[in-house]
Amino acid sequence: MKSFLKITTVLLCLIVSACNSTTAAGDNGAGSNANARNGKLYLRTFMGFGSGLDIDWFYLGNDGKLVKNPKHGADPANMAAELQDNAANTGTYTLSSKQLIIHWQGGSTSNWSVEREAGGVISAIDGGIVTQQTALPASFKLSGSYEAGSVLPNVSAISTMVFSKDGTFKQTNSGAVVTDAATGYSEKKYSGTYTITGNTMSINFNDGKKVIALIAVLGGDTHNLVINKSSFTMTR
Repeated sequence: MKSFLKITTVLLCLIVSACNSTTAAGDNGAGSNANARNGKLYLRTFMGFGSGLDIDWFYLGNDGKLVKNPKHGADPANMAAELQDNAANTGTYTLSSKQLIIHWQGGSTSNWSVEREAGGVISAIDGGIVTQQTALPASFKLSGSYEAGSVLPNVSAISTMVFSKDGTFKQTNSGAVVTDAATGYSEKKYSGTYTITGNTMSINFNDGKKVIALIAVLGGDTHNLVINKSSFTMTR
C-alpha cells in the first residue's frame, strides 16, 4: 500500500498544477492590469515518443532575462522570487531571427534553433511548437469541469477540476494501481477560490494553501486548457 501511495502521488504531481508552483500570497505581484507583463510569454509543446504531450513555458523579459516554467506567474514575472526557488530555470538570452541563445544561471549555455512564420512570429523553438500567449481578458473566469490524466502500465492518475464563474473551484485527484498481487485506489478532494490576471492563475485552497500557476486557453475557446504543465479537456 505504501508503494501504491508513492506511485499515485508522483503521477498526480505530474498532472496537477498545484504540485508545481506554490508561493506565498502576493509573491507574483500580479495586479488587475495584465499590461504589467514586461516581456513575452510562450507555450511550447512536444509530442513525446510514447509519453504524450510535453509542455513547457518560456518567459522572455524585455530586459534580456528568461525563465523556463515560471513558478511565480508572468503578470508581471517576479525574477527575485524565481531566483530563490527556480534558479536552475533562469538566465539571460539573446534572440535573433533563427537562434535563441540562453546563458543559464548555473553556468551552462543553450543554443536553440528558432522558426518563424511570415511576419516574424515565432512558431518553434528547439523543435517544439510555440505559441505566444496573449493575456486573457480582465476578470476572466472559467465555467465547467476539466480533466487531466496520466496512464502508464498498471498505473493511472486523474485530476478533475470544476471551475465556476463565481471564482470558486472543486478539485478531485484519484489514482489506481493494478498488479497481479493487489489493486489499490486513492482519492483526495479539495476546494477554494481562484482569480486570473493575464495568464497567471492565483489559486487559494480552503485549507490555506496558495498556488500560482500559468494558464493558457487553446484554440480560441475554453474547451481545452493548459495549467502549468498539464493539459485539461472540458468534460461538461
